[in-house]
Amino acid sequence: MILVKTAESVNHQSIPDGPSEQILLDIHLDGERYLLVRMPKPSHIPLSPREIEIVRMVAQGHPNKIIADVLSISSWTVCTHLRRIFAKLGVGSRAAMVARLLECGQLNDRSSRGEKGSDAAGIQKGPNAQTLCAKMPHPA
Repeated sequence: MILVKTAESVNHQSIPDGPSEQILLDIHLDGERYLLVRMPKPSHIPLSPREIEIVRMVAQGHPNKIIADVLSISSWTVCTHLRRIFAKLGVGSRAAMVARLLECGQLNDRSSRGEKGSDAAGIQKGPNAQTLCAKMPHPA
């Protein structure tokens, strides 16, 4: 939801940018008009095939190091992919990322649980499933 300060000429029923937006609150405060607007949820967030692979492995609970080993990339590259995915989705955590993709249908429960048909179904979960980029040692 977005709180928007508007000009007085805006129609009370809708906002010009699109018919799917909904005005939840229209208030005048100190001579200014403010609108609380519900924006439509995006139905599809464009992720690259590599980003989707990483999302599926994160959803299965794998740490960055295991993901990196399986995909033959560095842990730093996994971290970079995750930062970009977070930015695209507007989230700040691995759990929020998985929840957002489940919500919009880009990730199904089957692949997030590691069942048949998932790219990384046979991978063993590492001992520390919560790997943070900031705590990884820099390669020499």
